[in-house]
Amino acid sequence: MHKHKDAFLLETERFKLVELEKKDASDRYLSWLSSKAGEFLSFKACEKESLENYIRSQRVNENVLLLGIYTLLDDEHIGNIKFEFIDKAKKIVEMGILIGEQSHQGVGVASEVIKAFAEYSLVNYGSELMVLGVSKHNTHAIAVYKKIGFDYEYRPLSAIDSEDGILMSWSFKSEK
Repeated sequence: MHKHKDAFLLETERFKLVELEKKDASDRYLSWLSSKAGEFLSFKACEKESLENYIRSQRVNENVLLLGIYTLLDDEHIGNIKFEFIDKAKKIVEMGILIGEQSHQGVGVASEVIKAFAEYSLVNYGSELMVLGVSKHNTHAIAVYKKIGFDYEYRPLSAIDSEDGILMSWSFKSEK
């Protein structure tokens, strides 16, 4: 395990968000992609080299933040969250999340880190809207997103392209 003392982007009550690096392409991370947790992901690597290349490609994209979710208590990598600004003014950010560690699923991780990034994004970039794609079969995730403040989005704001995918958005500008 490698420690992330000063490299984190943002800290919440229980977690820190750290930009992923090549060294984060671990067997553990790969196992999440082939587990039930990764069932609805659009990117799935089967080998470490492919995962390393994915991380590298996201790091060089100035509109993307691919972040590891680490526990503050013991610096355990429990999942990842990706934010991609989809307009030049950075007013709209697309989000995707994976809580890979089963022991951290269903305990409010997603809600805590998504809300923290929304505030960070509003303050630092002037973002106003977060969008995400979710499978209509992923009813648990939809319920979590609705509880945060997301609702069904009917405007074509994202390139979400899936037969069973739905688009959701959350306007957090008014919550500040």
